[in-house]
Amino acid sequence: MGQAQAANYQQAQQAAQNVYGQAAQTQAALAAQQQGLAGQDINTLMQTGGRQQQLAQQAFDVDYKQKLQQMYEPYQRLGFVSDIYQGMPTSASSLTMATSPQANPMSQAIGMGITGLAAYQGYQDANKSDIRLKEDIELVGQSPSGTNIYSFKYKDKEGKYEGVMAQEVPWASHVDKEGYLRVDYSKVDVEFKKLGG
Repeated sequence: MGQAQAANYQQAQQAAQNVYGQAAQTQAALAAQQQGLAGQDINTLMQTGGRQQQLAQQAFDVDYKQKLQQMYEPYQRLGFVSDIYQGMPTSASSLTMATSPQANPMSQAIGMGITGLAAYQGYQDANKSDIRLKEDIELVGQSPSGTNIYSFKYKDKEGKYEGVMAQEVPWASHVDKEGYLRVDYSKVDVEFKKLGG
């Protein structure tokens, strides 16, 4: 009987070891699976962080470009107005940045003086945008903000122009001493220009 008990004890001990062994293997497999999932979570977080960093950098780049554009806008406007007053609008009205050395200050001052003088001489007629002074008016499109853009001729001038009607942009218009409306084109997202022909 003692041998039978010893055999039963050994069988029970063997069965218990098998159960515990299987439990240990299952636990080890679960731990490995959990570790793999944690690694995937880390990779996902890193990718998300990388995307957020790219978006933040793009926002900084856009802000930087807008600030540069705002900084150079008065120079662009002055060049554009100068082209209008000289009667020869050019496509070179935009200011470009370069890394090459700049012209000497004296040349720049002379150039700005000449540009300013041309702008001053033609200023009185350039921004008359009252509809009463125009003819052959045609709607040609809209600006990004929804302002109507027209082509037209001035009744007292040769040539065709493109711009706005002062009556449609009261926030950018004022009455001159002759009672006509003028437009400050820096307050609208439409470029005043003389068309070829």
